[in-house]
Amino acid sequence: QAASLAMDDMLKWLDNEEWSGTMAIPAVTPTTNGVRKDRVGIFDATNSTIERREWVLKECTCGVKRAGKPTGVVFVESICDDK
Repeated sequence: QAASLAMDDMLKWLDNEEWSGTMAIPAVTPTTNGVRKDRVGIFDATNSTIERREWVLKECTCGVKRAGKPTGVVFVESICDDK
């Protein structure tokens, strides 16, 4: 449930909707054809399973939930092989 709440909060922030966080949202936001081009959200979580990555991808790119709000997704994987 915590991951879902964090995802919702991140997407609201990306969309410049009402956001429960403390960071100020600028009054003037650069856009290209009405699409925001100035934000990057980092969803730092344990996304190590296929199911979890599919969930992240679906939440960020769902055509119904995210209609008119294109969101790219990049997975960054770090591997620690210290013994």
